[in-house]
Amino acid sequence: MVSMDKLIKNGDLAGVQRAVQNDPALLNATVTRWGASPLMYALHKNSGGQPAIAQLLIERGAELDLQDNDGWTALMFACRYDQPDTAQLLIERGAKLDLQQKHGNTALMFACQHDQPDMVQLLNENGANLDLQNNEGWTALMFACKHDQPNTIHSLIGRGANLDLQTNNGWTALMFACEMDQPNTVQLLIERGAKLDLQDNEGRTALMFACEKDQPNTVQLLIERGTNLDLQTNNGWTALMFACELDQPNTVELLIEGGAKLDLQTNDGWTALIFACEMVQPNTVQFLIERGANLDLQTNDGWTALMLACLASSESHHTAADLLRLLKLFYLAGADLNLKNEDGDDALALATANACADVIAFLEFATMLEVARGLKGKLQEPRSKTVEQLQVQM
Repeated sequence: MVSMDKLIKNGDLAGVQRAVQNDPALLNATVTRWGASPLMYALHKNSGGQPAIAQLLIERGAELDLQDNDGWTALMFACRYDQPDTAQLLIERGAKLDLQQKHGNTALMFACQHDQPDMVQLLNENGANLDLQNNEGWTALMFACKHDQPNTIHSLIGRGANLDLQTNNGWTALMFACEMDQPNTVQLLIERGAKLDLQDNEGRTALMFACEKDQPNTVQLLIERGTNLDLQTNNGWTALMFACELDQPNTVELLIEGGAKLDLQTNDGWTALIFACEMVQPNTVQFLIERGANLDLQTNDGWTALMLACLASSESHHTAADLLRLLKLFYLAGADLNLKNEDGDDALALATANACADVIAFLEFATMLEVARGLKGKLQEPRSKTVEQLQVQM
């Protein structure tokens, strides 16, 4: 006698029909080592997908809401493997829409994960709970945002999905949309009233995710809609710091034009300017300086932005010209060359320890200029004016 699982896998509709007629108990028997019933197995990819057999089993009275060892139901398999006709029949026959498998996922979540908008609509129209959360706190809407499914997102929002639920890590649907660079979804969520300034467990906001991923269009949209530019993570980071650390001059400009505070400090005392200098970003540094960033703020260890520039690593991929331009910007803007960190080192000492000849030469020259300015009684004048008067080429 051929086993039920083989009959199903072979697509033997007549054989399955005879088997359940002869032994009705086979309708709900376990036919796989992972605990699937014949109905589940007929919908699973391992059987090749046998919708005709699945429909036969439903018509013969198979239990619709049995769950396998991992908690999956027949409806979940139909949604996972895109079998809308069978899903429709299951729903018409009263299958429960909101059962959750061992990870807390529902049939709707599987449809959202696998880009099946018609299946989502079917479940929505029949009353599936849109706001159930799985064991990690994810909702169907979050899955749709994560996987960039605009039709599904429209359907869920149109049916009233909660936009502001958060995962166990504090992520919202808006954060997923920002993380995945989906400006249209971001706009839709905002227009429907999503909260802009919710923070995850690390204190990050949707704006910070957009800054991390270099998404100036999304950043612009969030700014226009009134997001708070100066919220800080648990470690004290701001959106501006993310943009500076990741060398995103366009985003930096948007944030500053939008009114972001320039001199906020992390828990370790770092500022946006310090992040920009660490990676030698002269364009960003120039913009920050021109907008009034404090040049001489020090970290908890006493480091300034200028000191970090003097120790710039190869990871910053800077050129010698970039570094010298940055140093010139600091000098002409009036940076204090004599500040020392907690180890007693100033910028010149750090450059010397780093054996950076160009930086050493520049700082020694700048120090001599300061001596000349002092001798001429010009220390109160802007350095740029003195340099011009002395006809020095920097």
